[in-house]
Amino acid sequence: MPSQSNILPLPDDVLGEILKEVPLKELTSVSLVSKNVRGLAVPRMFRTFLFTPNLSADRQQGSRLQAAHEGSVAKLRFFTSGSISRHVRACYVNVSVCDASHRDACAHKQLLDLFFELIPSLANVQKLEFREVPFNVFALAQLGKLSNIDL
Repeated sequence: MPSQSNILPLPDDVLGEILKEVPLKELTSVSLVSKNVRGLAVPRMFRTFLFTPNLSADRQQGSRLQAAHEGSVAKLRFFTSGSISRHVRACYVNVSVCDASHRDACAHKQLLDLFFELIPSLANVQKLEFREVPFNVFALAQLGKLSNIDL
């Protein structure tokens, strides 16, 4: 049985070009082939962060609202973690608060506050796009900490 290092005896640049052709949906599975393949695939897998807190879309109640909030927090913490944030190059934030109840609006505010608190960890982001996001002084100050973005 060949050792793991000999499974794909290709130079990283060639392997990287091959991985560019793999559909993003399948890249996670392909990244399980070896540590080397994973190391080359991860930057592509996490280069885009879409943050869309889904709290009021179907007027969720009680535990469903809490679960949606916790899911958004978990996704935000994952993408701003040290091992993932360095790969993020584009970040899209869409917060639709149409028809939101007061509780939904408060949950959105908490998530946005956390987002702007953590955004400096996305130091390599080159593109930011916001939809229906209310900005405050804190949010704008945090955005100013991103050196690769021209505001």
